[in-house]
Amino acid sequence: MSKNELLKKFGFTKSQINTITNSYIIKTINSKLLETKLNENISYLNKVYSPKEVNKIITNNPGILIMTIESMIIKKDNFINNGYKNEEVKEMIKKYPRLFTLSTEKIQNIIILFKSLNMEESQIINITVKCPQIFGYSLENIIYKINYFKNKGFSKNQITKMINLCPQILSLSKNNLNSSFNYLKSKNYSENDIITLLSKCPNVLTKTIKKLESIRNLFLDLNYTEGEINKLTIKCPALYLYGKENLKEKISVFIENDLLYQIKDNPNVLRQSAHLTYSRLKFFKSLKNFKLSKKTHKYIFLDKTNFKKHFKVENEKILKKYPYKKRN
Repeated sequence: MSKNELLKKFGFTKSQINTITNSYIIKTINSKLLETKLNENISYLNKVYSPKEVNKIITNNPGILIMTIESMIIKKDNFINNGYKNEEVKEMIKKYPRLFTLSTEKIQNIIILFKSLNMEESQIINITVKCPQIFGYSLENIIYKINYFKNKGFSKNQITKMINLCPQILSLSKNNLNSSFNYLKSKNYSENDIITLLSKCPNVLTKTIKKLESIRNLFLDLNYTEGEINKLTIKCPALYLYGKENLKEKISVFIENDLLYQIKDNPNVLRQSAHLTYSRLKFFKSLKNFKLSKKTHKYIFLDKTNFKKHFKVENEKILKKYPYKKRN
């Protein structure tokens, strides 16, 4: 039986078969060995994953097919010994199947590096479960990124916090990082402003300059000055992460209800969805013993728990009772 026929027998799609058979490692083994490995390794993986998940894992890392069951167990146990739970290891391998074929030494070296940043075990686990691809980065590259941020004035604690919030920053190229820092500097953020902004929301570094510029232009169109936009984004850097249309939709509800001043006072109010802001406004207007004013507008933006505590009603009920129709 040919390699293609064997893989088809195990439920791989035509596209998956093409990817697997074109990998160098599979080209080096004969059909008989492939059949043996398919039977053994798929049987082992099926104890943890569904057949579809197994096929996807193997497609993303065909090298798994030449591993022994013993070596897979050793790789898994290494994570368990480092404090990971079985379910966390399962999710990591599903996200990044290359974990099975990375050396134990490489994985340990990255864990040791994170510990040198005074990261606790729980932080390291949280970061790598969120982004297991980190284990595939070169140690030298990660060290370079850490030193890059140190040279920009970030403290060890700030760097740890940034990696925890957005592990993907470790995958950014030097050119991407320089481009982002130069752009922020060109908008007259001070060095301390940039450190504050990125410490709160390192995800900003993953956005294109075009994306950042589109958000600034949205506020310029609302007659905000460049300085005012800087103040808004330092208080709430997440503004740079929203889609322009999504943000426009939220702002339109503020404009219609004379709430635009709230954005300057506390731009974090824009984290709330347009639907929830609209529905809460309708809810308050329906109350006989409640008057909306500058003193009471703050209640529109209470977190879910405190809103329920104060007004004895769930967000879901309000959203359903006062549906929001998206503006054109």
